Amino acid sequence: MNAAKASRSTFLILSQNIIQFGIGLLFFTIAAKMLTKIDIGLISTFTFISVLFVSLAPLSLQVAATRYMAESLGQNNR
Repeated sequence: MNAAKASRSTFLILSQNIIQFGIGLLFFTIAAKMLTKIDIGLISTFTFISVLFVSLAPLSLQVAATRYMAESLGQNNR
């Protein structure tokens, strides 16, 4: 039963990633026809900054939460 759920979930995540990639590709295809090179460069730069923030922010939050919880447990504050 769990193996069927895991394989179905994997397929759903895969299909979501394919759809997301396709929409992004479609967006940049349309943008390349409508915008100038400078505008596309700005969009790419802002997208890169956004990806950096989205990928790095959870790492720092987990470290901060772990330190906070360890300190609270050390002081016996549950």
